[in-house]
Amino acid sequence: MIANFQDKTGLGIAVNDANEAGIALLEKYNFEIAQQSEQVLACDLENADLHYELHPDFQLHNLQPENDLYEHHEVLWEGFENEGPLPLDEKTLNVQKRMLTAPHLDSSLHIVAKNQAGFAAYCGGWYDKTTDYAYIEPLCTKPAYRKLGLGKALVLETLHRCGLMGAKKAYVISDDSFYKNIGFEEHSHFSFYWYKPQV
Repeated sequence: MIANFQDKTGLGIAVNDANEAGIALLEKYNFEIAQQSEQVLACDLENADLHYELHPDFQLHNLQPENDLYEHHEVLWEGFENEGPLPLDEKTLNVQKRMLTAPHLDSSLHIVAKNQAGFAAYCGGWYDKTTDYAYIEPLCTKPAYRKLGLGKALVLETLHRCGLMGAKKAYVISDDSFYKNIGFEEHSHFSFYWYKPQV
């Protein structure tokens, strides 16, 4: 599996460390390994313990793309600890609208933890029924609501729903112990190789 990225400084390619032939080909064409890397974790949904207890002050709800634009934008902004006030300009909101109308977005797999004050945490799940796996991304919790088990509840509920739809396993790009503590295990590691054209 190979993914590529391009910007003004050159071309970057992420390649599985187990792909010896791919790495050799990149090195042949003068790609250099970069410091950036990604860990992929996997969860076996057929054998995973997906039980959780939800904090009594919160409820889980499906994301409603047509109604939740602002709160979805807000939970992402605060949950990922962006600095400054929440941007509400037209360009930013249009980006959010495109996110919520993605072709494969199934709102039943995009779940929020909510209390009377609004969204506290959010988890996105992706599953294509032509495959046997799901993908978890993103997951975030507003700082004021951390350490309440909301992230765990959201991920496990999302995995449960993906399993009911037919997914046998799930992946997440992360090396965070949070995921390992709820049933994910190391699956693969990707390193980035960059080619910078001579000026």
